Amino acid sequence: MIVPNYWAEAIIKYKEGSRKVTIKRFGWSDINQEDAQLEAQKRADDALNDWLAGKLITFREKKIYYNGADGLPIREQVISRHNDVVITRNSYGALCLNTPDVMFADIDFDGDFSIEGSCLSPLLYFIFSIAFIVSLLKGYYEAAVLFTGLFCLLFITNKIRKKLEKPIEHNNSKIIDDHLKKIELFLEKYPKWGVRVYETPAGLRLLITHKTMQPNDSEVDLFFKLMDVDPVYARMCKNQQCFRARVTPKPWRINMNQHITPQSGNWPIKEQYLTIREDWVKEYSNKAKDFAACRFIKSIGNATVDDKVAEIIKLHDELSKANTDLAIA
Repeated sequence: MIVPNYWAEAIIKYKEGSRKVTIKRFGWSDINQEDAQLEAQKRADDALNDWLAGKLITFREKKIYYNGADGLPIREQVISRHNDVVITRNSYGALCLNTPDVMFADIDFDGDFSIEGSCLSPLLYFIFSIAFIVSLLKGYYEAAVLFTGLFCLLFITNKIRKKLEKPIEHNNSKIIDDHLKKIELFLEKYPKWGVRVYETPAGLRLLITHKTMQPNDSEVDLFFKLMDVDPVYARMCKNQQCFRARVTPKPWRINMNQHITPQSGNWPIKEQYLTIREDWVKEYSNKAKDFAACRFIKSIGNATVDDKVAEIIKLHDELSKANTDLAIA
């Protein structure tokens, strides 16, 4: 599991005759910012050499919303470290617990996707605005009208959604019971396993308690498949060699007026956006204290709990407020 404290970016603009290219690469380090910059420059130089040798390369590494799912280290602000467990703030502002060997698995009953929820809205607002300006400058007035309409449609859609959306307190008792039976059937076949079950706004969270596991273990694959775990999450676990659990509410579920912006949400951020980010985090933290990220339901299976897992249970339950009666969000 790699969750660096420092990030940097290197840009190479190469031109020789008719050959020209711009390459961007990230670098990371737990030592200091300078070391991260050196790593970024080395990765950019290596990419340029590969390109000059005729190899196919990716010219620019993008900041990905679901950090870690596509191979680079988890690019999020490190909030705290607890031995080998790292608490980070993700791209939309919530805190996440990252652990190399204590297995978490989230099961979504009916999905939890919304334009705001996926952090696409700020990006789409930005794209439509830039497209509108470019269209005007180039005299493409029909295109400008189109992008204006799309911008307005997105704005109206989000306004309607915000009025209708409330912190989720669903009554999915039958669905939960069905999934609990599914877990119990698994445990009948694998009696050594112990599972701690939590309710989340979108479904269930499972924490495996009888022993620690590695993301590449075959039994992890088997469990993920049988429990219908989100494939993006499963891929992130393998690529990052870690498991992950969100421990504070999603912003759009606690009536936040706006999301953390793309500029101040995707780590690392530029210095001019630090104040915006800090103000947003302060408002978010104040509202989040009245909500839980999940709620503990029950433990099933083997009652013996691994010592390290016990430490993670304590940390997870404290941060997520899993043992309270607060609304889950």
